[in-house]
Amino acid sequence: MNPKNPAILVERVIAFAKIVYPKHNLENHILPAVRIGADFARQLSADRLIVETALYLHDTGRILFFYKYHEQVGYYLTKALLPLLGYTKEQVHAIACCVKVHSGKGIHPFDTIEAEIVANADAVAQFENFLYMFSIHFATHGRDLEKTKGWLSRKYERSWQTKLTLAVSRDRVMQVYPGIKQALEL
Repeated sequence: MNPKNPAILVERVIAFAKIVYPKHNLENHILPAVRIGADFARQLSADRLIVETALYLHDTGRILFFYKYHEQVGYYLTKALLPLLGYTKEQVHAIACCVKVHSGKGIHPFDTIEAEIVANADAVAQFENFLYMFSIHFATHGRDLEKTKGWLSRKYERSWQTKLTLAVSRDRVMQVYPGIKQALEL
Protein backbone atom coordinates (compact mmCIF):
# COMPACT_ATOMS: atom_id res chain seq x y z
CA MET A 1 0.00 0.00 0.00
CA ASN A 2 1.60 3.22 -1.20
CA PRO A 3 0.66 6.13 1.09
CA LYS A 4 1.18 8.53 -1.83
CA ASN A 5 -1.53 6.76 -3.86
CA PRO A 6 -4.22 9.41 -4.50
CA ALA A 7 -7.09 6.94 -3.97
CA ILE A 8 -5.75 5.92 -0.56
CA LEU A 9 -5.16 9.52 0.46
CA VAL A 10 -8.71 10.53 -0.49
CA GLU A 11 -10.15 7.49 1.33
CA ARG A 12 -8.43 8.71 4.50
CA VAL A 13 -9.88 12.20 4.08
CA ILE A 14 -13.35 10.75 3.42
CA ALA A 15 -13.13 8.76 6.66
CA PHE A 16 -12.22 11.97 8.51
CA ALA A 17 -15.06 13.90 6.82
CA LYS A 18 -17.58 11.24 7.86
CA ILE A 19 -16.55 11.76 11.47
CA VAL A 20 -16.46 15.57 11.43
CA TYR A 21 -19.49 16.63 9.39
CA PRO A 22 -23.09 16.02 10.43
CA LYS A 23 -24.62 13.55 7.99
CA HIS A 24 -27.01 16.13 6.51
CA ASN A 25 -24.12 18.52 5.80
CA LEU A 26 -21.92 15.81 4.31
CA GLU A 27 -24.68 14.53 2.02
CA ASN A 28 -26.24 17.86 1.03
CA HIS A 29 -23.22 20.12 0.69
CA ILE A 30 -19.80 18.46 0.93
CA LEU A 31 -20.40 15.48 -1.38
CA PRO A 32 -22.16 17.58 -4.05
CA ALA A 33 -19.32 20.14 -3.90
CA VAL A 34 -16.75 17.35 -4.32
CA ARG A 35 -18.62 15.93 -7.35
CA ILE A 36 -18.89 19.38 -8.92
CA GLY A 37 -15.22 20.13 -8.20
CA ALA A 38 -14.09 16.82 -9.70
CA ASP A 39 -16.11 17.59 -12.82
CA PHE A 40 -14.58 21.07 -13.10
CA ALA A 41 -11.07 19.69 -12.47
CA ARG A 42 -11.53 17.27 -15.39
CA GLN A 43 -12.87 20.00 -17.66
CA LEU A 44 -10.09 22.44 -16.77
CA SER A 45 -7.18 19.94 -16.51
CA ALA A 46 -6.59 20.72 -12.83
CA ASP A 47 -5.18 18.47 -10.11
CA ARG A 48 -8.19 16.44 -9.02
CA LEU A 49 -6.54 15.19 -5.81
CA ILE A 50 -5.96 18.76 -4.63
CA VAL A 51 -9.49 19.85 -5.56
CA GLU A 52 -11.31 16.88 -4.04
CA THR A 53 -9.31 16.87 -0.81
CA ALA A 54 -9.77 20.62 -0.36
CA LEU A 55 -13.51 20.30 -0.91
CA TYR A 56 -13.80 17.51 1.65
CA LEU A 57 -12.05 19.77 4.16
CA HIS A 58 -13.19 23.26 3.16
CA ASP A 59 -15.84 23.65 5.89
CA THR A 60 -14.13 21.80 8.75
CA GLY A 61 -13.34 25.13 10.37
CA ARG A 62 -17.04 26.03 10.31
CA ILE A 63 -18.17 22.69 11.67
CA LEU A 64 -15.60 22.55 14.43
CA PHE A 65 -15.38 26.25 15.33
CA PHE A 66 -18.55 27.85 13.89
CA TYR A 67 -18.67 30.45 11.14
CA LYS A 68 -16.33 33.24 12.15
CA TYR A 69 -12.94 32.89 10.45
CA HIS A 70 -13.76 29.37 9.36
CA GLU A 71 -11.46 29.63 6.34
CA GLN A 72 -8.43 30.40 8.48
CA VAL A 73 -9.33 27.75 11.04
CA GLY A 74 -9.82 25.24 8.22
CA TYR A 75 -6.46 26.25 6.74
CA TYR A 76 -4.62 25.42 9.98
CA LEU A 77 -6.61 22.23 10.56
CA THR A 78 -5.75 21.11 7.04
CA LYS A 79 -2.06 21.87 7.55
CA ALA A 80 -2.08 19.81 10.77
CA LEU A 81 -4.19 16.89 9.54
CA LEU A 82 -2.92 16.07 6.06
CA PRO A 83 0.68 15.19 6.96
CA LEU A 84 -0.75 12.65 9.42
CA LEU A 85 -2.74 11.09 6.57
CA GLY A 86 0.29 10.75 4.29
CA TYR A 87 0.07 13.82 2.07
CA THR A 88 3.31 15.40 0.87
CA LYS A 89 4.40 18.85 2.02
CA GLU A 90 3.57 20.26 -1.44
CA GLN A 91 0.11 18.68 -1.45
CA VAL A 92 -0.60 19.98 2.07
CA HIS A 93 0.37 23.51 1.06
CA ALA A 94 -1.74 23.46 -2.13
CA ILE A 95 -4.80 22.01 -0.38
CA ALA A 96 -4.55 24.31 2.65
CA CYS A 97 -4.33 27.33 0.34
CA CYS A 98 -7.51 26.20 -1.44
CA VAL A 99 -9.31 25.89 1.91
CA LYS A 100 -8.11 29.36 2.95
CA VAL A 101 -9.57 31.11 -0.11
CA HIS A 102 -12.69 29.02 -0.72
CA SER A 103 -15.08 31.66 0.58
CA GLY A 104 -14.10 34.03 -2.24
CA LYS A 105 -14.09 37.04 0.04
CA GLY A 106 -11.19 38.53 -1.87
CA ILE A 107 -8.92 38.64 1.17
CA HIS A 108 -6.63 36.14 -0.53
CA PRO A 109 -6.53 35.77 -4.31
CA PHE A 110 -7.01 32.53 -6.18
CA ASP A 111 -3.36 31.69 -6.85
CA THR A 112 -4.11 28.42 -8.64
CA ILE A 113 -6.82 26.98 -10.83
CA GLU A 114 -7.45 24.41 -8.08
CA ALA A 115 -8.23 27.18 -5.55
CA GLU A 116 -10.56 28.84 -8.02
CA ILE A 117 -12.31 25.53 -8.71
CA VAL A 118 -12.80 24.87 -4.99
CA ALA A 119 -14.46 28.27 -4.45
CA ASN A 120 -16.62 27.84 -7.55
CA ALA A 121 -17.66 24.27 -6.67
CA ASP A 122 -18.59 25.37 -3.13
CA ALA A 123 -20.80 28.13 -4.53
CA VAL A 124 -22.40 25.95 -7.21
CA ALA A 125 -23.25 23.32 -4.60
CA GLN A 126 -24.98 26.01 -2.54
CA PHE A 127 -27.03 27.15 -5.52
CA GLU A 128 -27.94 23.63 -6.59
CA ASN A 129 -29.00 22.73 -3.04
CA PHE A 130 -31.17 25.80 -2.53
CA LEU A 131 -33.84 23.95 -0.54
CA TYR A 132 -31.23 22.54 1.85
CA MET A 133 -29.67 25.99 2.34
CA PHE A 134 -33.11 27.50 2.88
CA SER A 135 -34.27 24.87 5.37
CA ILE A 136 -31.08 24.93 7.44
CA HIS A 137 -31.09 28.72 7.80
CA PHE A 138 -34.84 28.83 8.45
CA ALA A 139 -34.63 26.15 11.15
CA THR A 140 -31.60 27.62 12.90
CA HIS A 141 -32.51 31.33 12.75
CA GLY A 142 -35.86 31.58 14.47
CA ARG A 143 -38.00 30.24 11.62
CA ASP A 144 -38.13 33.76 10.21
CA LEU A 145 -39.07 33.59 6.53
CA GLU A 146 -38.05 37.15 5.63
CA LYS A 147 -34.73 36.84 7.44
CA THR A 148 -33.97 33.59 5.61
CA LYS A 149 -34.94 35.02 2.22
CA GLY A 150 -32.78 38.10 2.84
CA TRP A 151 -29.80 36.06 3.97
CA LEU A 152 -29.99 33.75 0.97
CA SER A 153 -30.45 36.64 -1.44
CA ARG A 154 -27.35 38.37 -0.07
CA LYS A 155 -25.36 35.12 0.02
CA TYR A 156 -26.19 34.22 -3.58
CA GLU A 157 -25.48 37.74 -4.82
CA ARG A 158 -22.07 37.70 -3.07
CA SER A 159 -21.33 34.29 -4.57
CA TRP A 160 -22.33 35.52 -8.02
CA GLN A 161 -20.02 38.55 -7.64
CA THR A 162 -17.00 36.96 -5.95
CA LYS A 163 -16.99 33.15 -6.23
CA LEU A 164 -18.45 32.25 -9.61
CA THR A 165 -15.42 33.27 -11.60
CA LEU A 166 -15.35 30.34 -14.01
CA ALA A 167 -17.56 30.19 -17.09
CA VAL A 168 -18.39 26.53 -16.37
CA SER A 169 -19.76 27.44 -12.95
CA ARG A 170 -21.77 30.44 -14.16
CA ASP A 171 -23.26 28.36 -16.96
CA ARG A 172 -24.22 25.64 -14.50
CA VAL A 173 -25.74 28.07 -11.98
CA MET A 174 -27.76 29.82 -14.68
CA GLN A 175 -29.78 26.61 -14.99
CA VAL A 176 -31.15 27.09 -11.45
CA TYR A 177 -30.62 30.77 -10.57
CA PRO A 178 -33.75 32.21 -12.24
CA GLY A 179 -35.93 29.81 -10.25
CA ILE A 180 -34.10 30.64 -7.02
CA LYS A 181 -34.51 34.37 -7.57
CA GLN A 182 -38.22 33.87 -8.23
CA ALA A 183 -38.63 31.77 -5.08
CA LEU A 184 -36.84 34.39 -2.97
CA GLU A 185 -39.10 37.16 -4.31
CA LEU A 186 -42.34 35.42 -3.32
